[in-house]
Amino acid sequence: MVSVIQKFSKYSFARWLLCSQGLYRYLYPDNNELKTLAGVPKDKPKGKKTGKSENGKPETFHVPRSLELQLETAPVTALDVVHLRFYAEYLWIVDFSLYTSIVYILSEIYTGIFPLKDEFNLSMVCAYLWCYLHCILLLFILKRKLLIIHNYIQSFDLCLIRLIIYYDDNKLKVLLLNINFAMPFVLVLLWVRPITRHYLTVRVFSGMTTPLMTSQAFDTLRLLLVVVTVVIKLMLMPKQLQAYLDMAQRKLDSQKKEAGRITNIELQKKIASVFYYLCVVALQYICPIILCLFLTLMYKTLGGYTWTGLIYDTEPEIRIPRSVPSALDVEGFEQYQMAWENLKMIFTVEVHRGLLGFASWWCCFSWFLTTSLGTMYQSYFRIS
Repeated sequence: MVSVIQKFSKYSFARWLLCSQGLYRYLYPDNNELKTLAGVPKDKPKGKKTGKSENGKPETFHVPRSLELQLETAPVTALDVVHLRFYAEYLWIVDFSLYTSIVYILSEIYTGIFPLKDEFNLSMVCAYLWCYLHCILLLFILKRKLLIIHNYIQSFDLCLIRLIIYYDDNKLKVLLLNINFAMPFVLVLLWVRPITRHYLTVRVFSGMTTPLMTSQAFDTLRLLLVVVTVVIKLMLMPKQLQAYLDMAQRKLDSQKKEAGRITNIELQKKIASVFYYLCVVALQYICPIILCLFLTLMYKTLGGYTWTGLIYDTEPEIRIPRSVPSALDVEGFEQYQMAWENLKMIFTVEVHRGLLGFASWWCCFSWFLTTSLGTMYQSYFRIS
């Protein structure tokens, strides 16, 4: 896996999402432009450095908050994003997820043609490794305390609402944006047995002789909806990233309604900070998606489910662990096999279904809860 990533490092999917989707960033005005608009007298150049005072510190002056200023834009390029916070973490976590997904798809095709018999699916190793590295990354970020909560919360919650308003005339995009927001809640309900499973797989409605679907078809539907949700969110990711970048101009427009003055340094930092945290926001958006996806894929494979449950009904095969010989009867490599068989007797299919099913549900629930609270905070408790 590592060698493949190194060979294809110049073809980065993560870089393509940021730099090849038409994203543009806002440029903060320089000191000369601010002085011209605010009517501040320009200092005469003294020969060596411009933009700095005599003691070497950045030149500071005040301008009105209501200054009429229209920001210029520039396309986001690879040279721009390479210096951003957490760009390296964003790069490897997205690309590694892509390669892991490819390995998983190939392994699913192979096991569909040649079913495994007392063998282990190596794609699960990649999935376990991804989840482990994902947790390490989050702990690393929290330990360094580099996520400023103001920028972290302010990313996509309000941007989603603004996108829906902006695309009000485009019914298809409005529909996709609403689905994008509501699908985590739908996924949460699919794991609540009295609400969904009972009505779809147990209850027989009037005029029908059987339930709407079998239990296996319901499990397959739940898996497919997770995959569809991930695909929709990835499709809309460039739109939401651009909505986040547009916050620079919206901050400036909101500032025009305020009275008083602001220094040129504060104004420039306010505009530049939006693009500076682009990769942080991208990680905030894509990490829950991929984590939920991989937990669901592990739930499908280790839980013994199938992708074809909606087409035909076959009960999934649940393997019964074989009896393990005594440790006195085995030596060498056979002891390793005995230990592996003992481990499989502990982590059976039922155990995997319980643990990974709860983990998948909890991931979807946390995903929906944070998005809802963020939207409520931005809509009702914050002046935008």
